[in-house]
Amino acid sequence: MKDNVEITRKIVVGFTIVWVIFWIIYAVSASTNLDESNYNNWGDFLAGTSAPLAFAWLIYGYFMQAKELKKNSELIEKQLTEIRESVKHQGLIAEATETEVQVSKTMLENEQKKYEVQFSPRFVFKQAVAGGTPTAGFIQKKLVFCNMGLEAHAIKISGHSLSYQLNVKDNHKPSIAEREEFSLIIEYSEGLEKEKKYKMIIEIDYVNCLGYESKLFLAIEFTKGNIVVFPALPKQIPSLSKGS
Repeated sequence: MKDNVEITRKIVVGFTIVWVIFWIIYAVSASTNLDESNYNNWGDFLAGTSAPLAFAWLIYGYFMQAKELKKNSELIEKQLTEIRESVKHQGLIAEATETEVQVSKTMLENEQKKYEVQFSPRFVFKQAVAGGTPTAGFIQKKLVFCNMGLEAHAIKISGHSLSYQLNVKDNHKPSIAEREEFSLIIEYSEGLEKEKKYKMIIEIDYVNCLGYESKLFLAIEFTKGNIVVFPALPKQIPSLSKGS
């Protein structure tokens, strides 16, 4: 395109120079015979010879416009490439930032959990003894615990069982001090005694000494009349239906 424009420019400029020289020579040679009766003929002749020149400049203008359009297209394409690269770069930065934020969030959550554990209660199972008078068709046990951690407040205890009715009595306690013993009564259906091994979950909601609400889960396992209590994971709860 550049070569075409340059060639066209030279042709048009050369043609224009020849045209001007022609008219200078013609005007000088014909000026002696110029009178009013020849004005119209001169005008027609000038218009006729000017048409090719105008057409030549029109062609040159077309090539110049095409050159500018190509240049603008290349510039736009370059800008689009830069924008794509910029968007790609920003995406990588955003991804790296998101990963960094996620890592920082996880670390912060872990540190917070460690910090909360230091200021939370730790309920240790001591023993199970016979309870009071159970409801008909139920068995009642009294579970004794000791708080080996820090004090807890607003304690609420609930039970979860897979297929047997489970009631937790004396399940609201205003506070439990450090190294204080406390007990709760669980009442479960008699059918549970016939099972060789069965497990239920105790959920304990509380407020620690820092004022944060939290909860823990204890698994109570019945094995041939013996009761074992150990920590449970929250993910074990969804498969159980909550008792009253």
